[in-house]
Amino acid sequence: MKRILFVFVALLCCVFAGCDDDKAVEVYDVTVASTRYDSGFDSILGRVFYIVKLDEEEHWTLWRYIHGFDYEPGYEYRIRVKEYEVDTEGMMDRSPVEYRLDKVYSKELKTSDLPDHMAEHAYDR
Repeated sequence: MKRILFVFVALLCCVFAGCDDDKAVEVYDVTVASTRYDSGFDSILGRVFYIVKLDEEEHWTLWRYIHGFDYEPGYEYRIRVKEYEVDTEGMMDRSPVEYRLDKVYSKELKTSDLPDHMAEHAYDR
């Protein structure tokens, strides 16, 4: 019985060691726009995307999903996100990276200043 318990505990340790947060590939400070982007068509990646701007960038870009992020339309967020590599072998509908919320710096009620080509596809009007 002790041997079975030891094997079980050892397996649990291996599983939790594999979930270590230190495996993040990148860490980003980003601004999330007060509205999301509606691509206008359903695709493998989805239809609605977050509009984000990395701190060191001047332009906005689109991200599919941020795990753990509770988005509320009308608010612009400043957050820290960790990027993880994801095993996509055998899954065509999965991105090779996954973004996870690490910290919310601020949440401000405002209309984000977006370029026209993004503003005209606003999802949360």
